Amino acid sequence: ASGPAPGGHELKRQLVALLQKIDSLQMIVERHFSTTEALLAEENSQRRQLEKSLRSMAKQNYKLEKTQQRMLALGALPDGVQGAGPGAAPGAGVSPLAQGGAPPRGGPGGPLETDHQLSSSSGEEDDDDVEFFECEDQEAYGSPQDLPPPPAVPERPEGPGSAAAAASTVSPSPTDEQTLKQGEQPSNALLPAKSPAFYTLSLLFPSDIPPVLNFLEAIAGRLGGPMPQRRTALSKPRTEFKVGLWSILKDCIGKDLSRISMPVYFNEPTSFLQRLLEDFQYADLVHAAPVFADTVDRLLLVTVFAITPYASATGRTYKPFNPLLGETFEFTHRGYNFIAEQVGHHPPRTAYHVSNDRLLCWGDVVVRNRFTGKSLEVTTPGTVHVVFPGVDDHYTYRRVKLLVHNVIWGKLWAEVDGTTLVQNQKKGDYSIVQFLRKGWLDKSMHMIRAIVFSASGRPVYRLSGSWSHALYVEEYEQGRLLPNAPPQVPGSSMRDYWRSEGPPPSDGPDNKLQHLIQGFWDTVPVKEGSRRLVWRPAVRPAHSDAYYGFGYLTMELNEVTAEYNPEKGAVVAPTDSRFRPDQKLYEEGRVEEAIEEKTRLEEKQRSAARLRPRGEDDYDPLWFAKGEDPITHEPAWIYKGGYWEAKAEGGFPDSPDIF
Repeated sequence: ASGPAPGGHELKRQLVALLQKIDSLQMIVERHFSTTEALLAEENSQRRQLEKSLRSMAKQNYKLEKTQQRMLALGALPDGVQGAGPGAAPGAGVSPLAQGGAPPRGGPGGPLETDHQLSSSSGEEDDDDVEFFECEDQEAYGSPQDLPPPPAVPERPEGPGSAAAAASTVSPSPTDEQTLKQGEQPSNALLPAKSPAFYTLSLLFPSDIPPVLNFLEAIAGRLGGPMPQRRTALSKPRTEFKVGLWSILKDCIGKDLSRISMPVYFNEPTSFLQRLLEDFQYADLVHAAPVFADTVDRLLLVTVFAITPYASATGRTYKPFNPLLGETFEFTHRGYNFIAEQVGHHPPRTAYHVSNDRLLCWGDVVVRNRFTGKSLEVTTPGTVHVVFPGVDDHYTYRRVKLLVHNVIWGKLWAEVDGTTLVQNQKKGDYSIVQFLRKGWLDKSMHMIRAIVFSASGRPVYRLSGSWSHALYVEEYEQGRLLPNAPPQVPGSSMRDYWRSEGPPPSDGPDNKLQHLIQGFWDTVPVKEGSRRLVWRPAVRPAHSDAYYGFGYLTMELNEVTAEYNPEKGAVVAPTDSRFRPDQKLYEEGRVEEAIEEKTRLEEKQRSAARLRPRGEDDYDPLWFAKGEDPITHEPAWIYKGGYWEAKAEGGFPDSPDIF
C-alpha cells in the first residue's frame, strides 16, 4: 500500500502549528482579560470606598446642620413650652410629646406598653437615610436591637377629661395664639408657625404597637399570670414548589381571580380577614392624633395612617386564603378590639369594626383580583371610616389599587397606583394622597406625595417619601402662592372631587384630585428647614423571607396563645380563622393534607349554599347587617354589636359550623 502523500504531511504540520498559535493567543487573551478584570475590580472597590466616604461625610454634615437647626428651634420655642418659668425644674413646662415621649394611650385594661420604635428622648429623628436612600421593593429588615431606645411614656391621665387634658398640653397658650394672630412671626424662621403642635410631630414617630396583655380575657378572670410570649417564627418555613404559573393563569386573563379556586400552594397561611387586621399595625398614628388640639394636625396623622397599610405588601408574594362565609377573626392584644366577618362570598366581602377608648374604625371590603397577562391588579373597593369620639372627628377615605408585576417570569414586585381623598366630614379639612407608579427609567419606587389642606382649602402640610421606606412632612409657607397656583377648594366643595375616585380611573387625565394636588405641588413653596420624619415601617425578623415575608405582627395572627385558646378557658368564636384546619395544616408544612382539607371545606360551603333558595340573600351574618353608609349613602355593612358582649358572657352558641 502506498503511504500518505507528501502534501498531506505538510498540511498536518501547518494545522498543528496553527492550533498551537491559537492556543498561545488564547492564553494571552485570558491573561489580559484576567489582568483587566482585576484592575476593574480594584477600580470598583476604590469607587465604592470613595462613595462610602462621601456618603458618610454627607450624613455627618447633614446631622450637624439638623442639630444646629434643632438648637435654634428649641431656643425659639414659646416660654410656655420651653419652661414653666424662672426657677422651674428642667422640662417642667414641656409637654410629654415635646420631651420626646409618646402620647398617653391605652385600652380599657390600662395603659399600653411603650413603642419599640419611637424616637429617642432627645428628639432626634433617625436621619441616617434622609435624602440618601434608594427605595427598593423591600422593608428595612433587621433586628429590633438596632433601633433607638424608647423614651419613657407618661402615665395615662385618669378621668373622662383625660383626652382634653392631654390635648391641652401640646396646644399653644392663648398669648402665643394672640401673637400669631397679630401677624408676628416667631424669632427663628426654621420654627414652624404652628409650634408646638407641629414641632412635636417630629418627636412623635408613632410605630408598630407592641403586644399587651389581652385585657378582655384578663377582666373576665379567664386569663392570669404574665403576658404570653409571642412567637417570632412559624412552626415550619415556607415550602418551595416548582409550579408553572402560566399553565394555571393563561385561561384567567381578564377574569376576576377571586371567583376562581386557586391551588393552595399560591397561598400564605393567613386568611384575608387577618390580612385586613394588618392595616392597623401602625394604629399608634391614630391613637396619637386626638392628643393634638389642631384639627389639621390630627388629619396629618390620619393621612399617614391611610398610607401605611401598603407597607406590609413588600416581600409578600403569596395570597391569603379566601375566607369561608361566616368566618370571623378577633384580635385584642395590641390595645384595640378588632372583629371581622366574611359577610359575602360572591363577590367576597369582608366587614370589620375596630374600637378602643379613643378610636372607632369600620368599613367593608370587596376583593377583586384581575390578571392582565403581565400583572395582577388587586382592588378593594369600600370606604374606611375613622372616628375620634373625644374630639368629634369623622374621617373617610378609600383604598387604591395594588399591582403585582412579573407574575409569569422575573422577580415579583408590587406597587400601588391611584389618588385618594382623606376628608374630615365634621370639620371640612381634607388631604389628597397620590401614589406614584414607577417609570421605566426611574430608580426610585413606591413614592407618594400628599397635601393636607385646611377646611378653607389652604395647603398646610406636604407629605413625601415612600410607603415602603419612610414618610416625611414639611410645612407650607403661608401666604406665598405663585401666580399660577390653582384656586383654593374649600372642604365643603370636595364632594365632586370625592366622586372623581370612581370612573374615570384615578390615574386618568381628567381626574380632579390628581390635577388639584399636581397644581399645588408645583406652585406652593414649603418652609425651609421644616422637613421632619413622621413614619418608618417596623423592621421584620431577619429570617422573614423563609416565612412568607411575615413581620412580627403577622407571625402572631395564627398563634393560639392562652388568651385565644378555648382549651385554656378563653372564649373565642369557633368560626375564628385561627381554627381553620386547612390553613393550620398548610402553616405546619402538611401540604397534601391541607389540599384535602381545603377541598372538604369548599364542598361543605357549597352544600350549605344549596340549602339557601335565594343564595346569599337568605344568609344573615351574625355580627354585621346590610345598611347604608351614612357619608357616601352607598350600600354598606354596619356592625350590629354583640360580639364582645357574647365573649364577656362566655360563649357563642349561635355561631355556624363552617369548619
